[in-house]
Amino acid sequence: MSEPRTALITGANRGLGHATAAELRRRGLRVIVTARDGDAAAEAAARIGPDVRAHPLDVTDPDAAGRAAARLGAVDVLVCNAGVLLDAGDDPLAVPLDVVERTLAVNLLGGWRVAQAFVPGMVKRGWGGGWSSSPAAPGRSARGCGRGRRRTRCRRPRSTG
Repeated sequence: MSEPRTALITGANRGLGHATAAELRRRGLRVIVTARDGDAAAEAAARIGPDVRAHPLDVTDPDAAGRAAARLGAVDVLVCNAGVLLDAGDDPLAVPLDVVERTLAVNLLGGWRVAQAFVPGMVKRGWGGGWSSSPAAPGRSARGCGRGRRRTRCRRPRSTG
């Protein structure tokens, strides 16, 4: 029997991320739960099951995703779920730009950073997949990986020579 695939889920300490992590574990994947707060990630992992790993990951930290990739190793399924809604109900023309910048730092750049850290390994191995629930997911996050309805398949680039 082959080794189970490993899934990493950002923003998995509650809500959709937590439910996704629990479902992927139920389906037999090894699961790594991440959250900005390491304690929150550990608590969420414990609620899902004793074999679920936790890792702190602040997607707004420019180096955090790279450190996580180096420490955690190969990931086969990447779910970029971390996201914020800081301007709910506000008039879009009146939202302060610092709020827009903080939102983009998580919802756009955060997922992009995580994809850049983990997807190249998937491409190199010739297998992997990803999904983003962030409203501003990158369209092409790494060479060889395209998005179709926010689900990504990775494959080795074709030879041009």
